[in-house]
Amino acid sequence: MLRTEPPFLIYGHSMGAVLGFRLAGVLEKAGYRPVCLIVSGNCGPGIDRDPPVHLLEEEEFIQELHRLGGMPAEVLADADIMDFYLPILRADFEIAERSNFGQPDVLNVPIHALMGMEEEQAAMITNWGKFTRAAFSYLLLEGGHFFIHRHAKKIAEQIRATYDQHISLQT
Repeated sequence: MLRTEPPFLIYGHSMGAVLGFRLAGVLEKAGYRPVCLIVSGNCGPGIDRDPPVHLLEEEEFIQELHRLGGMPAEVLADADIMDFYLPILRADFEIAERSNFGQPDVLNVPIHALMGMEEEQAAMITNWGKFTRAAFSYLLLEGGHFFIHRHAKKIAEQIRATYDQHISLQT
């Protein structure tokens, strides 16, 4: 029996989008279905970066971190801080990039995708539509990978509207 009470949705940004997708699949198999999966800053399974970020040489890796934004330039320039955080950041990228291997689930959960217009792979956001048998929608917002900082209120409104929309479809 499929359980949807209490109604919930899953939201994840970047690596969180991959984790949210996997979580939605696990929950669905266990009989729990979120009303929606909202993903941002990620164009979905099967879209690989070449070369993978986690395999970049240190200087290129730091340049990629700078390009993505989200980290103060002072942190990126501090060798001691970077010596500590580089292995952690590289491991995060590796998890996100390797999670695309294998046959991904196709969910019976609606997916709503958000992405910054200035991300390299923004045009591939519709890829998420291949991973749901339910509704798919997307929205591109101004900005790069960390567009979420610029559009926090808009994203909160999108999450609420998407939740309300899918709750009303269930009643």
